[in-house]
Amino acid sequence: MNELEINVQWGVNDQVQPQIDGSFIDGDILEEKTSHIKTSPRIKEVWFSGTHSDIGGGSVNNSSLNLRHPSSLWMSYEAISLGLKLMPAHFDWRWHCGNGRTILPGQTIHASVAFCPRGYLPKAQLPSNTKNDWKDLIGKGKKYDMDWIVRWRGLLELDIFDATAASTLVSNLQNQFAHDRETAVWIHRLKIMAASWQGRKSLLSIPDAARRLLLSLRHKWAPAMQVAVLDTVISISFASELQGNEKCRMSSIRLGVVQSPGFSTCREGYDTKHFRTRFCVIVFELVFYLARNEKCCFVPNVTPVLHVLLLHQSLRIHTYCCKAIDCLTGDRHTRRLLVTSGFVDILFRLLKIGDKDVSAFCHSEFGILVAHSKSDGTSDEIFTPPFWTSLQAVLYAENSELIKRGFDLLCMFVKYEDFVYAAAKMARDTIDIPKFLRGYSSISKQDATILLEFWDRVIAYRLHPPSLRLRLQTMRENAHSAIKFCGQMIWSHVMNLGDHR
Repeated sequence: MNELEINVQWGVNDQVQPQIDGSFIDGDILEEKTSHIKTSPRIKEVWFSGTHSDIGGGSVNNSSLNLRHPSSLWMSYEAISLGLKLMPAHFDWRWHCGNGRTILPGQTIHASVAFCPRGYLPKAQLPSNTKNDWKDLIGKGKKYDMDWIVRWRGLLELDIFDATAASTLVSNLQNQFAHDRETAVWIHRLKIMAASWQGRKSLLSIPDAARRLLLSLRHKWAPAMQVAVLDTVISISFASELQGNEKCRMSSIRLGVVQSPGFSTCREGYDTKHFRTRFCVIVFELVFYLARNEKCCFVPNVTPVLHVLLLHQSLRIHTYCCKAIDCLTGDRHTRRLLVTSGFVDILFRLLKIGDKDVSAFCHSEFGILVAHSKSDGTSDEIFTPPFWTSLQAVLYAENSELIKRGFDLLCMFVKYEDFVYAAAKMARDTIDIPKFLRGYSSISKQDATILLEFWDRVIAYRLHPPSLRLRLQTMRENAHSAIKFCGQMIWSHVMNLGDHR
């Protein structure tokens, strides 16, 4: 505030005003040039919800007089938009009680009042010359149509819907024009703007807004700031699909339908020759955010994700990949797509080179894929010869930690009938449980019993394959039906003979 006070004092000090000799100025030229200058209004009077004693606005507990509420934010936005640099300030005010004020002609109401929850009733009195009622404004901000604004035209300050303000906001974020303290203010304003349908339309009018916002992300930002920007990207990316349909759910829209320039640009980070880690992180943050909030059902093409998982050396990228895929494998389409894209082979490779967390992820994903293999119809794609070769390599590895990981996988696999049947169809030396148990001493009696029972089931399947047992069962059922039918015919014939007698 000291900087602001100095500037104000300088502006009213006659002693420091520059002295201009008017004899050197052509009056006609000056008048012609100044006639084309457009100036912004010098004064705005805007009414906010809340009480006069609360600079933050809003009837909420604000004992610290924080400046994060609509009225103070609006004032700072207006000042910052004109290039003023504000330093954070703290004030102590004497509390006083005041009645609701009357909004006078010429004063306006900030549009943020429309986002207050229903049931809130401002104490302020509307101008006497208006027929509007507070109930016609409170809670209207989240509607997709903006018809409610028509009735309040001239009374509302609509800066949160202003396309020019939106363009300035996006440019400042992309160019990091604002200082760190101001960045949070811009992001907060972006979040408010994206909360309304008209605000999203203003953001959509900005060329390449989604890409520019995504590229503005900084890892040093607080998580809440990053999520706010991602939330805005999602909002404007899906805005063209919603088209005012208030009942349309985000989860019903496939991510593949959204042709977001920002998403496409971030996908370039998958380039296996030139790893751009930042792009990869951004796109995985976006995918993870979508999956976590159920705003998409699947990632249309997971092959690039697999390439990053397999080839990228960054543990951070592995973590983002794991989180995103783990959230999305709840969808059947995603699981089928993963299996057909070679995901099983990549899981085995990660199991060999990954750390504890990545290994836990591999174990979890193997369990999900195998558990749903029958219902998804992916058993033949999972239990292929490379699968058994990789499992055998893990079980008979020289690294004891890797053997332990393979053993844990095996104990999980044996619970599923599809795995047992697939093991029975493979060559006898592909997986030999007795041989494995003889070479692996660090095993409990309970686990050994489970594996031996699994081996007995494999042998039983080999001696009596399910197809043969099914044919025998069908033949028995057919024979039983034939005998029953013949018995019914004989009994009917006997009864007919009795009637003739």
